[in-house]
Amino acid sequence: MEHSCTILFLSQRIKLENKVVGNSNVTPNQKFELENNVTEKDFQVSINNIFYSPVESFVKTKATDYVYRFTKNEDNKCILEFGDGTNGAIPPNNLVIANYYITNGTSGNLNTNQITEIKSTISVPSGFILKCTNLKKSAGGTDS
Repeated sequence: MEHSCTILFLSQRIKLENKVVGNSNVTPNQKFELENNVTEKDFQVSINNIFYSPVESFVKTKATDYVYRFTKNEDNKCILEFGDGTNGAIPPNNLVIANYYITNGTSGNLNTNQITEIKSTISVPSGFILKCTNLKKSAGGTDS
């Protein structure tokens, strides 16, 4: 028996959990390069089980603020950056651990009817066939 339904939300991303992005050496302005196409949404970073908060700039932060910011280097790669000890805390000597998502970037922006595979588990009653397609172009993927 075949039924159709509408999917209201589709997300094409891979979650990386407890990913070691580097090791702090207790120096000011430490930077760590991340994979391509990292999404800043839902990004979490911790050192010594202390979670850091995102900021756009370190200018209004204090030496005791556990903060980070994203920048991009000349190759357009995402960079995780920490404070200098005056504006934003210098991370202690330990592993820098992050939880975040990566995407396919612009290559994930597909034309109508190109999405035909479901990669997560969905239970359906016996005898039912589950199919999918995108009725509209997918959009929003950007290359970082």
